[in-house]
Amino acid sequence: MKPLLPLLVKQGILTVFAYGQTGSGKTYTMNGMQETIVHELYELAKKNFTVAVSYFEIYGGRCLDLLNDKAVLNIL
Repeated sequence: MKPLLPLLVKQGILTVFAYGQTGSGKTYTMNGMQETIVHELYELAKKNFTVAVSYFEIYGGRCLDLLNDKAVLNIL
């Protein structure tokens, strides 16, 4: 994962989707990736990168902001 991150970040916005049936391991997989990605992004940020992070949950026709107390978001 680490060797790809600098290349992907140079291209612009990096988006990760975890899609699948309930109980298929999306949260487990994302939790495992988060720490590694955050450490690497902050190393890159020292080289004049701006880092912004958003976490959304799309479920049952609703989009929730996971970093803002699950506030409902409108998708346009």
